Amino acid sequence: AAAGAVSRPAFGQTGQRIPPIDATFLFIADIHACRMADGLSPHCEQEGKTDAALLRNVAALNGVGDRQWPA
Repeated sequence: AAAGAVSRPAFGQTGQRIPPIDATFLFIADIHACRMADGLSPHCEQEGKTDAALLRNVAALNGVGDRQWPA
């Protein structure tokens, strides 16, 4: 959620109020294809494709249930 964001009613194309939706969407994209038969593919580390980055992303995903979400 953006800091300082203010909630407001959502309106469809007809201008009628859309009922609230109780849903959370989580988008994860971690492209971690760096290993090749003879080592790492070029520029992997510069692109952030490291084992440490992968572990950090997995830990964040595993911790989603412990977060406080807006009501």
